[in-house]
Amino acid sequence: MDKKTVGVTHQQFDFDGGSCLRLLERNNLIQEKIFGVDPLKEKIGTGEIQEAIFVDITPEEEFNDLTATIFDHHRTEDEEEKQLTAFDILLGNKGLMGLDEDKVRQWQKLVEMGDRKTENDNMDIARILKRLHLTLSDEKVYQKCFAPLFDAFFDNRDPHTKRNFSIFRDKAQQFIRENPDLPGVETIQRWLERMQEPEKLFRGSPRNFCHYFIYLDPEEVKKWTELVLHGIYNEQLMFQKDIQDFLESQVYVFGDVPVITSLNSSPTFLRAARYMIYSNNEESQPLLQEKITNRNSPWILIKVDPETKNFQVFVNAGKKIGKAIFPEIVKGLRAEILIKRGLKVPPWQELVEDGVLSGTEPLYYNKVETGFSNILWGSLKIPAPPAKDFGGTASKILERLSEIIKYAVDREYFPYDCNPERCKQCSIYQWQLKKCFLKRKEVRTNSNS
Repeated sequence: MDKKTVGVTHQQFDFDGGSCLRLLERNNLIQEKIFGVDPLKEKIGTGEIQEAIFVDITPEEEFNDLTATIFDHHRTEDEEEKQLTAFDILLGNKGLMGLDEDKVRQWQKLVEMGDRKTENDNMDIARILKRLHLTLSDEKVYQKCFAPLFDAFFDNRDPHTKRNFSIFRDKAQQFIRENPDLPGVETIQRWLERMQEPEKLFRGSPRNFCHYFIYLDPEEVKKWTELVLHGIYNEQLMFQKDIQDFLESQVYVFGDVPVITSLNSSPTFLRAARYMIYSNNEESQPLLQEKITNRNSPWILIKVDPETKNFQVFVNAGKKIGKAIFPEIVKGLRAEILIKRGLKVPPWQELVEDGVLSGTEPLYYNKVETGFSNILWGSLKIPAPPAKDFGGTASKILERLSEIIKYAVDREYFPYDCNPERCKQCSIYQWQLKKCFLKRKEVRTNSNS
């Protein structure tokens, strides 16, 4: 039996990983695609694989039973490569592989923008991928949505704007007639309005799907349109459920900061939470309406996935308050992990560094000066093992996270046996919280006066 070379990217692949896989596949450099490291491990066990080409992902472990090649900018030591995408690095290594150079440059720009910049346009191709990922497998999203666009664009076909827009319009209007009260209809109607002015549409963002959709063949247009319309519908259904889950979440106030806690596996829960917080929805909890008065008002969301036991901590705050909140939370979480693992806790300056701190993996701190910061244990793209350092069950993990964050945020909340003259015996001494330092300083000042 001939062994395979496989292409591997992360789960819920994006335009970067997808573009790499398609380029390799079109040139017969891989015989199979795998989304995620765990499915790769299962395949290795069958003895069918001789080589794995990792794109837009770097495995945490070495695989001794196969040859591994990596095209990834996330963990490279090369400073120049860090500024590139995985697609750029692959092209630099393999060349254009028969593709038109101008089109490659255009696609590279699309990949880079999708990798590094957010896009609020509902017609953004990256957002369409995310919608489909909510309910479809990676393989289906790749085969039915991504690959047709990639191939149509690079196969040097003639664009057919009028024809393809007409097919899309017919399919969309049929969908609306059959489902007039379904969620997402307003989004589809806005798309149809915009498509009435194609010149204006094409002057907009190069991430708008219409730039590439016009190269599809008629049958591909029909299938692609149906897929995308149902993606919008499914996203809106999930959004409605997320809102209901948000209304059932627990809300606390730590110091002056409202904190929302939820056991939830929905990948779109944060979006619903932000919508409810800022829309002044009458159904939203009164406590949140009272405390959150503008976009800079601080609030925290703690979300634990009951299935994977991964978690995310999202922190919103303006620059001044953010500088006070972000470091304290990450100090507490990282110190807790190191203590549980029997490792030395470094000085606080190291505890607050951006990214991953050695010994606290897989906890990731996405540090920002203002706006929306997050602390992640696993992600949609790369799930992590359960966060056992914080508890054996999802409920226990949520309870411990909440307690740590309360210590970090509430300046008046200390352990019941707090004694500033014997700090080294305190359970949170190694966290190096600023409030503890200030309390010790106050006690020393008073004793010397």
